Order: sequence, then structure tokens, then C-alpha cells
Amino acid sequence: MSKKFIIIMKITTCLNTTEKEVLAKKFNIIIGISIGNKYFTKENIRDYLLWAVKNTKEKVAILIPDKIHAVNYEVRSGYKKERSLKRAINEGEKIENIAKDIIEELPFEKHSVMSILKWEDIETEEYKRRVSVLYDEFKDNSKFRNEIIEIVKEYCNSEKLTDCDYEKLATYPLEELPMLVCGTITKIPSIYTIPIGFDLFIDPMDPGKYLNHSCEPSCGIKNRTQIVAMSDLKKDEEITIDYAMFVPTKQGHPRVGIDAPICRCGAKNRREQFGNYEELSDELREKYKGYISDYLI
Repeated sequence: MSKKFIIIMKITTCLNTTEKEVLAKKFNIIIGISIGNKYFTKENIRDYLLWAVKNTKEKVAILIPDKIHAVNYEVRSGYKKERSLKRAINEGEKIENIAKDIIEELPFEKHSVMSILKWEDIETEEYKRRVSVLYDEFKDNSKFRNEIIEIVKEYCNSEKLTDCDYEKLATYPLEELPMLVCGTITKIPSIYTIPIGFDLFIDPMDPGKYLNHSCEPSCGIKNRTQIVAMSDLKKDEEITIDYAMFVPTKQGHPRVGIDAPICRCGAKNRREQFGNYEELSDELREKYKGYISDYLI
């Protein structure tokens, strides 16, 4: 039997959007649950998840930053790296179990809306590449480095921490930034998500989620999330991509499924149905060589 709860939540700050847009269910919602934050009791986590289910567009992702929290145990508790990681993983599992219990309390039809992600679930090759760029920037760009350090001090300022400690703790926001910039990683597809693995998807930020298909595309995909021009683009030329460059099969994504709309791209070689890699001709695979998501090859 499902339970009923009274949810009292208030949006205090919006970044690159408005409260009106959020409450109008314009976005899929991701809930990050920090390890070690005393605010995240089971009751407060429940409030967050119920609010998210009520206000999300289609899906809700619950992200548990377990691995990247290990540095906190290493710096602030004096644990060795191996023990720190083990502790962080264990604490993440506790939060995962709490989230699962809350999901079980929801009506059955809401279960498919929720997706629980550990940090390793979002560590794609593209994510790792972006993290590497940020670490290089942190090393070579003093302004960027100082801004990251100030963020760390804002959350954990202590006379007991040295400059070296703050530099170690800076790994947390550096590891977190690519996810915030690129969009939400989820295991549940929607018409807006882009597959980056056979059971993993990214829900891109605007305007990436509105990328149109064409059977004669102007762009392709590299490193699973980078849209790149296949040749020089003319002024005002639309940025388009063939969905077959990243969707594995007809059952692999709502964009190309049985219920997907007919392609009306207007290209001379229009295939009528949105494509998928499995049905892509040898001729087109050769034409798209170097512009197909690498998890398909």
C-alpha cells in the first residue's frame, strides 16, 4: 500500500532558469545526496525525492557522490586512501538503501521514473577527459585554482586545515564540475537523452536536447558527447545529426522506437524512419566513419 505525505519545499535560488520554469516541469530533475551531510536524514531525503517526482518533466536521477567523497575522510579524518574509499563506498550504499526504501513507498507506476546512480556510473571516457582538462587548468591557471579553493573553504573552512589540505579537498568540485556542465547521466532514456553506452544516457542541457535528426547530417559525434561538424558549415546552416550515429537499435531509444514519428528531414536520401546503428547500411557506416559514437564500434 502506498503512503501519502505532505511535502513542504521551497525553491530559494535558481541558476540559468526560473522557479516558474522548474514548477512548470520543464526539466528532468537530478537530486544529489551528499555523504556526511547531517541534513540528509531519511525524512529530508524523502521530501526531496517526493518533490522531484512531483515536479520533474519525465525522470528523476538520484546521484550519490560516493567515490569523490573519499578525499574528505583522507584529509579530515586522517584515513589512508584505501580505507577512505572503502568508507565512502559503504556510506554511499547506506544512502542507496534509504533511497530504495523511499521508492518502494511510492505508487508502483512511479518506480520507473526513478534512477539511482553511483559516481562510477557517470565516469565515461568523455567525463574522464573533461576532468583531466580541469585538473590541468587547476595546475596552470592561478585564477581558476584560487576560485576552486575559495569554494572549498566556503564549505569546510577550519584552522586545522593547511593549504595542502585545501588543495586535496579541491578534487571534489573538480570531479563534480563536468557532470554539472554536461548534463545529467541517467539509466532511463527519454526522447531528449543521448545514449553514451548500451544502458547509460546523458540528458543534455539546452540547447543540446533539441538537436534535430537528418538523413543528410551536417554534424557527427565524437567521444560520445561532442557534436562536431563533418565539413565547414555555412552561415545559418542548421546543426543536425543522424540518430543512427549514437542509437544502437530500434529498441534502444525512444527517439527511434516503433512509436517514434516519421522522419521529415527533407533530405534527398530520406529513410522515412529515424535511423539506428544496427540498420545502418555499410555505405553510410563508411561515410560516417569517425563520426559515430565509439561505444557502438
